[in-house]
Amino acid sequence: MPSAATSLRRRRWSLLVAAATAGLVLLASLVLYLRIEAYSLRQIDGELDDVAAEAVRILERAPDEASARREMEGLAAGGILSIHVHKPWTFTVGLLEKRSPSEFGYPFRGRGRSGPSGAVMAQTNLRTHERRLKHHQAWMGMVTAGSFFVSWALASWAARRLFGPLEEAFRRESAFAADVAHELRTPLARMQGELEMAQGDGREDVSSVLDEIRRLSGLVNHLLLLARAEAGQEPLTMASVDLVALCRELEEAFGPVAEEKGLRLVVEVSPGLSVTGDRLRLRQALGNLLENAIRHTASGEVRLKADPGLLSVSDTGPGIAAGHQARLFERFYRVPGSPVGGSGLGLALVKWVAEAHGGHVSVESVPGRGSEFRIHLPG
Repeated sequence: MPSAATSLRRRRWSLLVAAATAGLVLLASLVLYLRIEAYSLRQIDGELDDVAAEAVRILERAPDEASARREMEGLAAGGILSIHVHKPWTFTVGLLEKRSPSEFGYPFRGRGRSGPSGAVMAQTNLRTHERRLKHHQAWMGMVTAGSFFVSWALASWAARRLFGPLEEAFRRESAFAADVAHELRTPLARMQGELEMAQGDGREDVSSVLDEIRRLSGLVNHLLLLARAEAGQEPLTMASVDLVALCRELEEAFGPVAEEKGLRLVVEVSPGLSVTGDRLRLRQALGNLLENAIRHTASGEVRLKADPGLLSVSDTGPGIAAGHQARLFERFYRVPGSPVGGSGLGLALVKWVAEAHGGHVSVESVPGRGSEFRIHLPG
């Protein structure tokens, strides 16, 4: 069964495909609509031109105004709303002779024609034209909506058929990593406990082994957490997090470690600052950044800073070359020549925490001057 994150990705992909398809259909429909509108107006203008030309011919052969009026009334009754004669006489035949144009409720269109014996204007209203266009508009809406839902259905089906096997393989890989990490955690914890007891009995020769066991335990815990997160099985507990208290807590935990190495840990946080998030995961992410900064910095200071929408950890360490910065958040990636220690998954975990909160991570580093890692949070 797909995870909630996987289902969300499928829905987003299906929605994108459906929206793109509907957009293309709408664009094609709009182009067709504009061509139909232009063609319809050309037909109306052609009909008006023909009537106006015939009206001029009537004026040329009519012996008097009464005769011209009678012939033009029949011409106007053929579908043209009105014919207005400018010369040699001035009169109007058709509906406009009896009613005001505003009473019809539709725009008018007219075409004039003049000749040696007279000049006329043939007019019609666009009622039929506008009704035809509204009919096309309705069809455009139905076709666009239909294409969206059909595309949504087809894209959802394709997502299940095409991406289902890939997601299943990924799920199995994540489950395998989680199973391996789980199976390793128990014997490592037992070995660590026994070695700590031996160290407590005064056996100094176990210290290096115990340090390695602790490193492996951290590696297994991080691997298990990332495997669960990638499988969508590590939900966040969202609540209001007091960043002032969180930063002070981190200062108490990592201040002595930095001091033991001859470094100064500086904490800067705005009074009353808070954020909506998972306190445990935010603490874990910032703890990983602080641990890395202290490990890689030989002298100077490490600075933890909290601003609205931004958490950062900077140091005065050796810095990181630009060629390595793009890969820092990959699992198990290590910069050549960096100190031994850590799980190799700390920055990958920081990236997951940031993205799980709807944000992202970034790094700015200058060789010889230090590095700054930032967690950008929304809101």
